[in-house]
Amino acid sequence: MRTFEQLLLQESDPASWMDVSELRMLYYGRMDILISFSDDDKFEMSGIINGQLKHPKGFECYDIKDVIGRHVSTDRMYAHVFRLKKIISNGQVIRDLRDYTGDDLSNDIARLNELYTPEFVKQSVDKVKMDPRMRFPFESFWNITKDIADNYGTHGDEFWAKIMKKLGYVGFVDNGYGLIGKKDKKVTLLLKPNIVDQYDIVPIQKYRKEHRKYIIDRIGNATKEMYSMRSAVAKEQTDRVRDVTKQTKIKAYVKECIAGEING
Repeated sequence: MRTFEQLLLQESDPASWMDVSELRMLYYGRMDILISFSDDDKFEMSGIINGQLKHPKGFECYDIKDVIGRHVSTDRMYAHVFRLKKIISNGQVIRDLRDYTGDDLSNDIARLNELYTPEFVKQSVDKVKMDPRMRFPFESFWNITKDIADNYGTHGDEFWAKIMKKLGYVGFVDNGYGLIGKKDKKVTLLLKPNIVDQYDIVPIQKYRKEHRKYIIDRIGNATKEMYSMRSAVAKEQTDRVRDVTKQTKIKAYVKECIAGEING
């Protein structure tokens, strides 16, 4: 039997607040599905976290299996469900940071010198090159561009994203190296919402309810537009319009299955 202290610890863990049953029923097992969290119908794009510059302006996302398995948890209200577009014509997504080579680093530094004052760039390059903790070329590249963007204060994430886009990058997959997300946790950072095909916005909190009518309406309109694509991807037929204030037929079906297992 769990102690009172253990129960309190569980309730303080955001993973215990999440209800991923609908995500599991609709999307688990579908290939290349990504999840991003936010408190409304928009992707959470800020790269400044707790007053610190963490990443270029863009949205972090996670593999569906990591969300279902509670390897990733959140206190955000919604899970956005999507895939990267098959063809991304306006930039490159680095699928593994280890694929970024020393030649790539040299080329990008040369390009930075064309875009900005060479003396300005050199300060950041020299600072990073003197750091013995840099393990591989992408880490140096990440920290050079971050140091440049740090000069722009509260707009640093926007400037950092502009740098990356000018260099031709629109996304990065950190396979647990700890540059973008936590170490040993895979996370993808995407700089442009228009490089994904979005299917759904799913409420994921057990105890919190949505009372903001404008968010209810916006999610309803957005999910209505996604319906055709969602129908081609989801494992079960969904409501055409998602009403986040009501139980969906999928959730009702999940509860019926759980009740059947318990009573059986």
